[in-house]
Amino acid sequence: MQEVYENILKWEVDPRDEDITRLFFKKDGIGDVVNGKRNIIIGRKGSGKTSIAEYIYKTDRKHCRIINLSEFDFIGVKKFRQENKNFGYGYNYFWRHLILFLTVEVYAKNQLFKYKDLQIIKKVIGINYDDDIVRRVSFLENLDFSLNVFGVEAAFSAKTNFLDLSIQEKCSFFKQLIDRCDKKPQISIFFDELDSQFDINNIDLFREYGEVIKSLIITTLEINRSNPSVNSFVMIRDDIFDSITSSFSESNKLIDKAFYLSWDKSELCSLLEHRINSELNNKNFELQNMFNDYSVVSKLMRRKIPQAKVSMLDYFFEHTMLRPRDVVLFIRELVKVCVRFDKKVIDGDVIKKANEIYSIRLEQEIIDEVHSSIDRFSEVIDVLKKKKTANYNSSVLIEDIAYDLKIGFDSAKKIVEKLIYFSVLGIAEGNNLKFRYLDKRVKYIEDAGMEPHPGLRAAIHFTF
Repeated sequence: MQEVYENILKWEVDPRDEDITRLFFKKDGIGDVVNGKRNIIIGRKGSGKTSIAEYIYKTDRKHCRIINLSEFDFIGVKKFRQENKNFGYGYNYFWRHLILFLTVEVYAKNQLFKYKDLQIIKKVIGINYDDDIVRRVSFLENLDFSLNVFGVEAAFSAKTNFLDLSIQEKCSFFKQLIDRCDKKPQISIFFDELDSQFDINNIDLFREYGEVIKSLIITTLEINRSNPSVNSFVMIRDDIFDSITSSFSESNKLIDKAFYLSWDKSELCSLLEHRINSELNNKNFELQNMFNDYSVVSKLMRRKIPQAKVSMLDYFFEHTMLRPRDVVLFIRELVKVCVRFDKKVIDGDVIKKANEIYSIRLEQEIIDEVHSSIDRFSEVIDVLKKKKTANYNSSVLIEDIAYDLKIGFDSAKKIVEKLIYFSVLGIAEGNNLKFRYLDKRVKYIEDAGMEPHPGLRAAIHFTF
C-alpha cells in the first residue's frame, strides 16, 4: 500500500501538469468525442472537459490546437461586430474566420500545401512556430498584411491588399486554400475555458456574451459539416449552456451533438483504479482495498434511519459531487493522513481528519464555479455560516438572505434556487437528502427542509 500512497501524493489536479496520455481514463462516450461525433462537451467545473482536450492534444500535437478563451478580449470581439454591422457580418463570421485561419496554419506548418499556395500563405498570415495563437488571431487586424500576389488569384483579381478584403472574402480565401490542399489530415480545435468572462449578474454583458458563445457553437457545427477534415469542439459548463440556450429555438439541434460529461461512482472507481494501476506493475489493484470494510451511517440518507448505512468507500463518494477533481482532491488528502499517522487503510477517523482541509478546497472550487452566477456569493456563504445549523427551511433561508444582503425576496429566492442548482444545498425529501448532481429533477420547494452538501459541512463550520 505504501507504493500506492506515494503515487497518489504525486497526483495533480490540473491535467496540464500530468502525463495525461498515460493517466487519461476513457469513460463511456469519450470515443464519440475523439471521433468527432460529439462536438459540444458539457459538464460542471472539474468534470474533466479540459482533460479530454489535453489528451487529444498531447496524442497528436501536430494536428491539434487548444484555444483558451480566458485570454480573449471579448470587448475586441464586440468591436468587430459593431464595425461590421453594416455588412451583416455577425459573430459567426468572426469564429468562422478564426477556425479557418487555424486550419490553414496547421496545414501550412505541416507542409501540406503546394509550394505556390504556401508562399501565398506566408505572405498573408505568416507562419510563426510559437504557440501563442490567441495573440495572433484574437483581433482580426493581426492578419492585415500586404499581399502583392493576390492579382494572380482570379477570385480576388481586383484586390491588392489583404486588408481590403471583407471578412467574408477572407473566409472564402482560406476555404479555397483548404479545398486545394491535396492531403487533409484530421485536425482538432478545442475552445476551452468559456466561463472565464461569464457573469450572469451583468445583464448587458451576459446577453452579449451569450450571443458570442452561441454563435461559436453554431459555427463549429457548421464548419464540421462542411469540412470533414476539421473537428472543432466547444467545452462549456452545463449552467452556461443551459443559460444561453434557454431561449434558443433550435437548442435540440445543439443537444443532438452534445456530450454530457457526468460520472457515477462506478466510473470514478474505475478512473482512480486506472490512475493507480498505471503507476504499478500490478495491474489488478482495486480501490476498495484502500478502505476498511466497516459500514457507516450514510450522509445522504437521513440520520433518522440508523440502519441506512453504506460502505466506507460509498461514504467517501458522498463527500464529493462525483467529479474527477473532487475525488482526486479528497483521496489525496486522505492519503496524506494515512502516511502521517501510519494508517494502512482509510477508515472513519482518517476521513474526519482529512475532511476539514478537503472541505475548504471544495468550498473554493464551488466559489470559483458559482461566483459568476450568484451575485455576492461569499456573503451568501456567510449567511449559512451564521445560522449555526445544518438544517434549513427554504422559505426562512430566503428571508435571512434577503435581510442580510438587503435585497428583495424574489432576488433572494433566485439565490437559493441557484444554491440548489449547483448542489451547495440539497432538498430533504422523506428520509433522503437529494442533490441536483445526483438527480436533475431536484429543484426549489417552498418550506422544504434543506442541508448543505456533506463535503461542504466542515468548511462552513458544522460538526462532521
